[in-house]
This record gives sequence, C-alpha cells and structure tokens, in this order.
Amino acid sequence: MADFTPLTSKIKHAKFLVLDIESKDGDSDVAGFTRPFMVGVYDGEKYHAFFDTHSRGDWERRYYWEGGCVDRAMRFICRKKYRGYQVYAHNAGRFDYLFLLPWLMHWAERLGLQFSVMPVASAIQLLNVTRKSEGKRSGGWKFLDSLKLIPLSLDKAAKSFGLEGKLEHDLNVPESDHAAWIRYNRVDCVQLYEVMTKFHHYVERVLLGEVGITAPSTSIKLLRRRYLKTSIPRNESTHDFVRAGYVGGRTEAFAKEGHNLRYYDFNSSYPASMLKAMPGPLLGDFYGTIPSWVLCHPNSVGFVECDVMVPDMPIPPLPVRGDGRSPVLNSPGMLAPEKLLFPVGRLKGIWEWSELENAVKCGAQIVNIRRSVWYEGVDLFGDFVRDLYKFRDKSLPGYDDGLAQVVKILLNSAYGKFGMKTVRKKIYMWDDPELPENAVPASSDPESLIWYADEVVDAPYIMPQVSARVTALSRVALHKGMMRCLELGGEVDYCDTDSILTTAELPSSTKLGELKDEFPEHSGKIHGIFIGPKMYLLDAEGFEYVKCKGVEKKMKTRASIEALQRGDTIYQVRLEKVGALAQANFLRGPRMNTVPRSMKEGGQKRLFAADGSSRPYELEMW
Repeated sequence: MADFTPLTSKIKHAKFLVLDIESKDGDSDVAGFTRPFMVGVYDGEKYHAFFDTHSRGDWERRYYWEGGCVDRAMRFICRKKYRGYQVYAHNAGRFDYLFLLPWLMHWAERLGLQFSVMPVASAIQLLNVTRKSEGKRSGGWKFLDSLKLIPLSLDKAAKSFGLEGKLEHDLNVPESDHAAWIRYNRVDCVQLYEVMTKFHHYVERVLLGEVGITAPSTSIKLLRRRYLKTSIPRNESTHDFVRAGYVGGRTEAFAKEGHNLRYYDFNSSYPASMLKAMPGPLLGDFYGTIPSWVLCHPNSVGFVECDVMVPDMPIPPLPVRGDGRSPVLNSPGMLAPEKLLFPVGRLKGIWEWSELENAVKCGAQIVNIRRSVWYEGVDLFGDFVRDLYKFRDKSLPGYDDGLAQVVKILLNSAYGKFGMKTVRKKIYMWDDPELPENAVPASSDPESLIWYADEVVDAPYIMPQVSARVTALSRVALHKGMMRCLELGGEVDYCDTDSILTTAELPSSTKLGELKDEFPEHSGKIHGIFIGPKMYLLDAEGFEYVKCKGVEKKMKTRASIEALQRGDTIYQVRLEKVGALAQANFLRGPRMNTVPRSMKEGGQKRLFAADGSSRPYELEMW
C-alpha cells in the first residue's frame, strides 16, 4: 500500500453552479419541507427560476412529474453545457437532494442517465449522475453539499465573506407569488455562488491548495500539496491495534447545577496539539516490557495496551469505553454503561503514551503491559498550523474575516481525515453495471431497486495513529486545565472537548492552545444547568446560551432544557433521511416524522447524588 506522499499533480479548478429548492408543507401554502414548488439555479452568469407548470393534485408525484419544478431544473442541469460541473446546494444532503432521487428513479434510464449515492452520517455526501453510455462515472454531474465544505449557516457564511446575507422573507407567502419567491431565491443562489467562488479563491489562489468534496478532504489536499515535503510510511500493520484505543473528545457533566461560573475555551485545541510530533516511521511493535531504548528515544510516540490502577480522584485522567460487562464497584449490581467513561479503579485498554504519562503523574499505576507500538515522531503539521493560524490574527494588517473562517475550518478538520474508516457504504441501482458482488438490498425485499454495498477505501492519508495522537494530546490539555482549576480552589462543573465551565479564575489569552474567557462580560456570574453531555443551559443578566444536542434549532430553548431536566419527553418534527428513502426505493420524496427526545436513565457518565454532586464510576475490568 502507498505511503502518505506529497501531491504534485496539477491543481484541478472545478466549474460549478448552485441550486436552491423552495418547499411547502404538503399540499398547502404553509411553510414546510415536504413539497418542492420552486427550484432556482445560478451558474455565475444567469439565474433561472423553475416553477411547477400544472395544478397541485397528487402532490407527492410532483417530485418527478414532467413539467414539475424538479423535472425542469434537472433537465436544465443534466445537459451537455454543464457536463463536468459540480452542483452545490447548502445543506443539500439532508434536504434539496432528497427531492432529486425520485426524479432520477423515474427519469434516469429514460434519459440515458445512471446515478449512485454516497451517504455519510445519514446524509447525502455525493450524488453522482453520469451518462449511461459512458460506462464509467466521469464527465457527468457531481451534486455536492456546500455545508460539508463550509459548516456555517448560509447567512453567516455570506456575511463572513463580506456579502449581505439572506433576504428577509415570509415563508408562508403563497407559491403563486412568483415575483416574491424569485427575489428571495435569487439572493440565496447568488450569495451561495459568491460564497463558493470566494472559498475556491481562498483555497486555490491564497493558500495554494485544492478544493475537495468536504472540508477534511480539502484540508488534506492542502497539507499534501504545500506542506508535506517527504513521504511518511503508513504502517498499516499497526492500524487495527491503534483503532481499538482511538476515542474522541471528553464531554462530561460533573454537577447538575452551578453558580458563579466562568466559561473557558482552548484556542484551537486540536491545531495546537497538531504542533507536536506525530507518528512517523515504525520504531517497533513489542509484547511485554517496553525496551528502555524506546523510552529514552528523544522523539518516540507510542500506544500501549495495559492494565492500569487509577486511585480515587475527582477528575480521573484516562478514557475507557464502557463494555456493559465490568462491575461498577461503587454502585452494587450495576455494570459499566456503554459510553466513553473516565473512571477510577482497575482499568484496561489501549492508550497513547502521553495520556498514560499524565495519568501516572496524577497517581495512576501501570500494572501490566501486554503490547505496545512505537513510532518515530515527525513534524507533520507544524508549518501548516503556523501558516494558517496567522490568518486568524485580527491585529495583522489586511485581516480578512472570510479567509479567517476558511482557515479555521481547515485547521479543525485536518486531523480527523487520518482516522477515516477504511470501509464506507455506497448506494446503487439494482441494475448498475458497477454493482459490487457484496451488495445487499436496502430493504428486506430481495427485489429491491436500491442496494447498499461496502466500498473499501485505501486512501494514502488513512493513518489512525495520527488522529489518535491528536485527540489524546487535546484530552491531556483539557485534563490539565481542569486540574489547575481544582488547584486554585475552584470547582469544575462541566467540560466539552476544549472548554471548561468552572468557578476558578484563570488567565485568559488569545494565543494558540491557551485558554480564553469566552464571555468575559459575564465571567464569574454565569448560572448553569447541566443535564448531560452537550445538554445544558447557561444564563446571567442579559445573557442566555442553550446547548441541546439532537434538538432542532428552534427548540434549543430554556423550556426544552427544563422539560428534559424534569424527565419529560420533548417531540420534534424532522424530515426523513436518505436511509428511509432508500428503503422506499427512492420512489417517493421525504416525509416528516415525529422524533422523541428524552434523557434516559443511566445516560450519565458519572454517578450523581441527590444533591446534584457526582463522583466517577469505579470499575473492575481486571
């Protein structure tokens, strides 16, 4: 398999256009998401608006009716003039492109087209449409989600890039008012086109990179093209071992409620960790005791499988995946919940050596080492991080907020691509000539028209040891920050990957990797209610901030947090995702579903007392 090598090929400058779909709630004029009635398309020169040309009846068929807005727009796009183009729509993977699938099912074969879908996280990441006569998936039309490149609302992205942002518009305006809808949709299309034009300019002309289909792929292309000077061995034989210990950021509530809090956030925590040595050439794969020469090596990076004894402490340092089998000693009869935990007791697992060293400094004891894998450290990200981070310095002449947003996105997305799984799913038509032998029907029906197949990816950037090293270093930095709060006599009530809510007062800095007070005007005055990871309410005089994972934006409110805190279930209405449509053979468009959200018993990562205080689980894993 190939090493991680520099990119030397010519930069590809893709041509693109944008589309935006407007919709209503079923067969009505009420604002909603299930019936498209208008599609706007803009290619950088001309804007085109496509409306339905017939009466409403049987509205669910209008996704593919000849003369419908989707039909007219797709026939306009899928022609020779735009072959080879990329098509962008914002949040298209969860909305716009769902309406294209029934049209493709109905018309693709008749028009000599074929298509495939690459879903990621229940959304469409890539919808690939080609001419069937070509036999290969090239030279067609790639439908991409611009949100995967710029994970901001269109309004915020536009304003960051010096544009006016979205036009205010009442979404309940009747669809028959074409002039009002054209004014609104045209602004969205033109703004998205300008945003994508600027994004391409920043990446290709300023940073001298190449735009991929997502922010992580764009970041990797830039790293390989401009900063990677020599090849780095991927050491595939160690990947499975490292993946077994690869976990994400630490998100944990330590109290149910807190007062007089301060909110600190690490400035670009992951990019700061990326400045340190990353795993390069393999030094050795050892069973049993780690050779002394490895530990004395001036630049070794290792992952160790071992047993560890962590004594009782308020904020333990090591992550463990709860296995659902290990006894919880401080809660008789309970077994370790299947979550990412930070417990005390007898633990076993695979940890990055820096995280183990930090644990030992906190009083933990390494009892038994079974296997360890060691690499020579290399400077993989140093110049990349330092160069890009300069563009975020508002004090420098020529500061550009749009460029600052782009480099922030690229810096934060670079490390994760190295940990990408080697198997991903792809969706095919049943008669696709490229349908793999391992394909299975999307539904229980063996006559299904839609099939899923696993696609093995052997990308040169897949090196999980890099991602695992970055996340481990950032967890160590977070743990040290929380311990510093305790040393100062404060309490820590909550942490979330790179942030700490505490009563302690810490120095605030804008430097890379250091803590910054996010709300200095409310520092020491914040009241917090914490009901679980990424589920909390912060308030102070003239200030309110709600974090409510898994709940749509309009329901991220105090009322929702208080309802969940009481143990109530809240309900939200959501559009179906691509998986549900695949089960229906893409023969219909998405419908709205009612989705419940509640805080389940045992959902916490610590044991809570009646007074709202908590203590870590004590596990017996060996």
